[in-house]
Amino acid sequence: MDNKENNIVVLGGTFNPLSKAHGYIIKLAAKIVKANKMILVPTNDKFLYSWKDFDSNNIIPNQVRIKILNEFSKRNMNVEISRLEMDGITYKTFDTLTKIKEENANSNIYFIFGSEKLEELNKWYRYKELLRNFNFIIIQRNEDNIQELLEKNEYLQEFLLNFTFVEDNKEYAFISSTKIRNAIKNKDISTMKNLTYNYCISILKKEGLL
Repeated sequence: MDNKENNIVVLGGTFNPLSKAHGYIIKLAAKIVKANKMILVPTNDKFLYSWKDFDSNNIIPNQVRIKILNEFSKRNMNVEISRLEMDGITYKTFDTLTKIKEENANSNIYFIFGSEKLEELNKWYRYKELLRNFNFIIIQRNEDNIQELLEKNEYLQEFLLNFTFVEDNKEYAFISSTKIRNAIKNKDISTMKNLTYNYCISILKKEGLL
């Protein structure tokens, strides 16, 4: 009988587009918890139009973002792309993680997000069940004082055993999808190479977005 623990790390986001920081974060998280699988969950572009309030010039279409993520998956072992949110099967983090758990029975699910979200977790859909049923890898952002954030938000106290805290890597802290999109607008390939992967640049070119 195999008693080996199965750990899965999940990173959701717009990936608009994929950056080197995304790649670094999910691989770091997988290393920390010795994950057997990494899952990227891109949001639907409808989310970008409504929730993020982006205009069409700032949105890379669903299928282009998926192509880029699929290339990342091909180049990195044990990486899967979930279309749950992109295809409208789920909309909320709790529902997405619950579905992933159903699809990966007997696995521990670790959801990754930045420390800036600690103050808003109690506004998330079914947040108590979310915090109780899953594990979380929190990436420290902008030199956030984690201890102060935890003390300030008392509702987090009972779930602390489900949290793993990680300091942000200074090398990747400056990277953002916003900077990549600005470089796309300026057709600044040199800057893009510092922020994302060559295959991402190639796909954007082929799709006529660069």
